[in-house]
Amino acid sequence: MIEVGREQALRHGVVNVEYRLGDMEELPIDSASVDLVFFSQSLHHALHPDRASKKPQGFWSPAAAS
Repeated sequence: MIEVGREQALRHGVVNVEYRLGDMEELPIDSASVDLVFFSQSLHHALHPDRASKKPQGFWSPAAAS
């Protein structure tokens, strides 16, 4: 699915999106580095959905958090 997303972004000229594979509870993202976190039909795959749903809050950039 990551390759499909990358291909779609390239096909549509979208350059400000990045796809990564990682563990939902140990995301491969630097703190305060993203403006938007989007979960869709994924939390049911997490061992600890409550932890996985709270984790992205630490990755929002200061601008996104306000």
